Amino acid sequence: MARTSIQSLITQATTNFADNSTQLITPAFLRNWATAFLDTMAPAYGMIQRITGVVIAAVVGTPTLIAPYTATLATTAPDFTANLTNGSVTNEIGTVPGKTTRITVDGMVEGANNNVVTVGIYINGAAAPFNQSVITNGTGNPVGFNFAGLTYQTVSAVIDVRVVAVNAGSAGNYTFSNLSILCENVPVNAF
Repeated sequence: MARTSIQSLITQATTNFADNSTQLITPAFLRNWATAFLDTMAPAYGMIQRITGVVIAAVVGTPTLIAPYTATLATTAPDFTANLTNGSVTNEIGTVPGKTTRITVDGMVEGANNNVVTVGIYINGAAAPFNQSVITNGTGNPVGFNFAGLTYQTVSAVIDVRVVAVNAGSAGNYTFSNLSILCENVPVNAF
């Protein structure tokens, strides 16, 4: 079987398990439905992580991709594909009409004292409404950040993280470490 939608599982159950007074519920119906249910509910996730530092030049008004990454910690094929070089996780739609995905980003950043940068999630190159502004504490004093968001995808999506300087005084180099992007499909009755 394959991952399907919750609505499809409900329709299949209503159609195939309406009433057994005429003995029409077969082991095959039950087996197929149970397999589709388990495939749909099985956890699906993709994660990449950058343990050591990567220096990124943050610019005012221009989001800069944070990449490369050093490790693919986990992926569940065929739902997610991780690309360490371009720092992205691709969420494949596959056989379902849409997916609800939780995206969690956390890590550490170092920069000049009292600089402000915004770290944000981008989906298919466009800014998602999930980000966090960070005030840096100077070189050698990393500051942690952690944020998440839920998104509903009807097409395959390339997810990455970018940084932008908040003002001219905050433009410059930032070192990111222990940075991870975790994407998880959340089975919900949304499609």
